[in-house]
Amino acid sequence: MKEEMHQEVMNLASSHSKAKAELDNIRDEVRLRCLNEADIIGLTTTGLAQNLNMLQRLQSKVVLCEEAGEVLESHLLTAFLPSIEHAILIGDHLQLRPQVQNYELSRENHRGGAKYSLDVSLFERLVETESTMSSGLPFSTLETQRRMHPSIAQLVRDTLYPQLIDAPSTLQYSEVAGMRKRLFWLDHRMFENDASSANAMSTSHWNDYEITMAAALVNHLVQQGKYKKRRYRSPNSVSRPAPSTSPEA
Repeated sequence: MKEEMHQEVMNLASSHSKAKAELDNIRDEVRLRCLNEADIIGLTTTGLAQNLNMLQRLQSKVVLCEEAGEVLESHLLTAFLPSIEHAILIGDHLQLRPQVQNYELSRENHRGGAKYSLDVSLFERLVETESTMSSGLPFSTLETQRRMHPSIAQLVRDTLYPQLIDAPSTLQYSEVAGMRKRLFWLDHRMFENDASSANAMSTSHWNDYEITMAAALVNHLVQQGKYKKRRYRSPNSVSRPAPSTSPEA
């Protein structure tokens, strides 16, 4: 009886797999018709890998990858479909690298991880001039920043971006109400929390003390009477003009 039931389950599983494959093919045909009418298709590298067969039939010629400095090289290579003629990579190789769960295969591991360097993105390999892995391809860099006051921008200008230029508009930022200086450092000894105790694959960290301090700081700034609160607006609600705030707020 067990053998008969086992064989019946195997037959049902096989029949289900075939039916699901046929259903997926039908759905892909419908999606393909919709995508063929689109000028731009947005998706993640995971979504691209999951729908690789369908996307190959689109015959796309251009691929644009945002935050390319944080994308694993293998994931980006998968995005280069046979029909691609032009690849545009946008990112910053001086900031966060791709996440690699195994530290032994990371470039940060000086005991042998450099020969693997799985956390080095294709973007970094292409633009890093000091690396032996670099191909020396030409690239363009944005050198004018419009977000930070020059006194804050000086931090990254002295460390990472010596060519950084401040836009004239950054000089017009007003002082921060309720603060003696625009920039200050908070030093504490409160430990971080993490979810690794419950999930070994988790990379999330947080600090309850810093959360409390950030909330208290925002409350302090709001109480100065200069900055207005922004009400949360549901996507389905009627749009109303939001009160203006300064760049620092």
